[in-house]
Amino acid sequence: MMTTIPNATFKGCISLIDFKVPEGVHLISNHAFSNCTNLESIYLPATFELSQSGNLNAFQDCPNLKTIIVDEKNPEYYSDMNCLIKRGDNTVILGGNEVTIPDGIDTIGEYAFAGRNIEMLNLTSIKVIGKYAFRGCSSLTDIQLEGVKSIGSLCFFNCSNLTAIQLKQVETIREKAFSACLNLTDIQLEGVKSIGSECFSNCSSLADIHLEDVEAIGDYAFSKCKNLNNVYFLEKLKTMGKNPFMQSMNVNIIIDNTKYGMEGNCLIDKEELSVIIGFNNSVIPDYILEIKDYAFSYCSFETITLPPHLEVIGEYAFYGNDKLDYITIPSSVQLIKKHAFTTPKPNIMSVILNEFTGILENDAFYNHTIYTTSRREESTLGYGHIHSIGMGLGAIYNCELKEENEEKYVYAITFEPPNPENPNIFCQPDQLYKICHREGYRLVGLSKDKDSNHIDVSIQELHIEGGYRFYGFIGKDINDAFSEGGTHTLYIVWEKE
Repeated sequence: MMTTIPNATFKGCISLIDFKVPEGVHLISNHAFSNCTNLESIYLPATFELSQSGNLNAFQDCPNLKTIIVDEKNPEYYSDMNCLIKRGDNTVILGGNEVTIPDGIDTIGEYAFAGRNIEMLNLTSIKVIGKYAFRGCSSLTDIQLEGVKSIGSLCFFNCSNLTAIQLKQVETIREKAFSACLNLTDIQLEGVKSIGSECFSNCSSLADIHLEDVEAIGDYAFSKCKNLNNVYFLEKLKTMGKNPFMQSMNVNIIIDNTKYGMEGNCLIDKEELSVIIGFNNSVIPDYILEIKDYAFSYCSFETITLPPHLEVIGEYAFYGNDKLDYITIPSSVQLIKKHAFTTPKPNIMSVILNEFTGILENDAFYNHTIYTTSRREESTLGYGHIHSIGMGLGAIYNCELKEENEEKYVYAITFEPPNPENPNIFCQPDQLYKICHREGYRLVGLSKDKDSNHIDVSIQELHIEGGYRFYGFIGKDINDAFSEGGTHTLYIVWEKE
């Protein structure tokens, strides 16, 4: 006797219209009927208990499912108004595409209506909506919810035709609940206290939002909302996550709040003296002590002045800025966190480190690039993405750059002993130094002679990533190339491909 319908057994069976689950079946496994786009009715026997995952994601993306019937002898479940309901806890486990919730129901379970052809939703008696409950309901255009305590994560994710939502006295909206609702233009959030991470991310049609009642807003809550114009906050706002408006570059934040405020087109935590959000035309106030994680991620500017008392630059603080080519790090900085200046493609950048003695975390400048930087006013220090043993950071003094077809490349590197007591040690012997890609060229080695093809230090081709080649050499090879102390220059030998 069959007791289980295995994973994905009928997945994508577009000819399936009506299905009666045989008596004796206890378990319907994950995705058993998902993407059965013409399935209209399902009958569940008295022996049915629940699905493998504890929810009925077995029927997600069945847009035309209308009729749900369970044998009246089933001790765990009953059906009412084409909803499968768990006895005793007032939870809808599975619903059809015509949503009428029976009286007394206060919870909608995970995946209950995922992928149904639902056009309107008015739920006034529901207290909890589980994750993925209405995910991918592409016909849904309007939502009205009142008194809901919690809207689950990804609950309305990718409801691509949703245009308006009205939420009254909803306590918590969890992460990605309305993410990727591309046509959402009108949201009314009356009494909403908490907005989760990425809750409205990639809602590209949103324009104006009033968040006067919101007390907490999560990481990237309105990220990638490219048409977002005005956002309003009041005194109730108490906590704010990592850059809630990342990649929403046109947003204008209007805020009247004791803890948070706008200055220099930066959103400031006035208690911590930190920048939470910055924009292309931001001017960071002089009193700022910290730039928070992701604060300027995906901004696009060539340089920015960091404040004189800055102490911490957060993770991914300037991530993704391919135009950033010059920055001065104040001597007050104590910590530059990982990936603070990472860019996704090769870029050459000038970094001035004025007597920097703080902590530079691994991959703080992970860009697959060569940089020119300075620890002293007259000397430059260049390094690429450096693979090192432990937390050490190697450095090469005096990178000379040239430019061809508006692209910078490394032409020469001048080495000098970092410690006068060891004049024949130019680089840490166990360090691997990486030199970035140059379009149309292959790096074949380093030469002591200018404009020469003679190779004195060999180069390893490390790998190809995203179409870019990267090359490396180890400190020991540089030390071996010179027999005496002093200052020495090696020239990059590029070979046209």
